[in-house]
Amino acid sequence: MRCSNRWSGALRRSGSATRRSTVSEERDGKWYAHALLSSRSKPGEGRLSELATSLERIPRPFLDLLVQEGVRAYPLAVGQRYGDASPEMRGLIGDAHRDLAGAFVVVERTAYLRELGPMCVVHELAGHGLDLALGGDAYFSGRDRIVAESYRRGEALNAYMDSSRDEFWAEAVRAYTDTPNEGSLRVFWRETSRERLESVSPQM
Repeated sequence: MRCSNRWSGALRRSGSATRRSTVSEERDGKWYAHALLSSRSKPGEGRLSELATSLERIPRPFLDLLVQEGVRAYPLAVGQRYGDASPEMRGLIGDAHRDLAGAFVVVERTAYLRELGPMCVVHELAGHGLDLALGGDAYFSGRDRIVAESYRRGEALNAYMDSSRDEFWAEAVRAYTDTPNEGSLRVFWRETSRERLESVSPQM
């Protein structure tokens, strides 16, 4: 998937290289799953394969930047709790982990993933992960003028996207990659797609 001018521009403004080398083109979801995997995570081959499949939806320049900037994925093992994986999350959310499909911890530069379907992986890893990779030590969406203006104008595609600027960005990334709603959200949310993003928030 090629990057549009808007997303390529964001990568350029971050000061990060966006060259699509021959090596990058040859990398697949499995390669990126291993490259992005947190050294603390022991998900098993089945879970790792699920992650690899979902990563195939993410443009290669995005994945290359995540690897380069030290963003990592932590697929939880079956039955593992978020708080057991991350002391930071234990302090932040307590027992609320049971209801979370995924969560991104900025100070750990890590996406913790209970669900490994495309919707969760793209939102948490490509959305919040890319936001941090572009921003350095803080979310890029917190200082980007276009994100701020689009959010202020109410150009969200769904209620969750409207909840904060970082969620606005993460759902915009999901829309850009044409990653559909999953589960019950197929019923309760309007579709999140690149076509709708271009219609509702053309600057994004």
